[in-house]
Amino acid sequence: MSMQVIYEIIVSPRKAFERLAEKSRLWQGLLIVIPLIIIGNLIGVWGGYEFIIQASQERLSQLTPEQAEAAARWMTLPIMLGTTAINRLILVPIVVLVQAVIFHLMVPLSGGEANFGRAFGIVIWSKMAIAVGAWVGGLLTLAMGQPFRTDLGLLVDMSSKLQGGLSQVELFSLWSLVLVAEGMVSVLGCRRAMSYTVVFGLWAIWVAISFGIGAFVGKMG
Repeated sequence: MSMQVIYEIIVSPRKAFERLAEKSRLWQGLLIVIPLIIIGNLIGVWGGYEFIIQASQERLSQLTPEQAEAAARWMTLPIMLGTTAINRLILVPIVVLVQAVIFHLMVPLSGGEANFGRAFGIVIWSKMAIAVGAWVGGLLTLAMGQPFRTDLGLLVDMSSKLQGGLSQVELFSLWSLVLVAEGMVSVLGCRRAMSYTVVFGLWAIWVAISFGIGAFVGKMG
């Protein structure tokens, strides 16, 4: 049944969320989606490792020999793979929990019936889009030998003040937000227009904050 939900969440999300309305399957979502995200990210680190090391050489050359040696110890492939896995294992559940709380609080505003368990299930299954993005990015990075990006941050220099905000405009993250909005409609009974307004309104606020942080950090630099 979980495999059917995985298939439907990608090709027919409305049908998948109608199924999840009967049973949220949030634990199954956690056990499926998070490992998929981690594995996709690990493929990306492995595929882009040589590029990452080469790109870091200029930065390492600006450090003292002792600092460069210490930094290099953290840049071996096993350590980078391990830290990436641990990072995602901790960060993804926290992000899911925070988003679930926020969207749960927004459900009454959207005309739906608040239910935290269902809101959590919607958010974790919406991350299937992030998992697909991790695999697409990871495999293309492996094929190209350098990190493959699907956000607007690639249009500007990494040191640009706009980098923080533009990097939030990312294809698979936007797909994930669409899934959240559809889930709020199908599972929690929210009005479609209000659901999309709430979800993308909150996202727009986050992007604006990211632009502000980038500008502030750039000014301090």
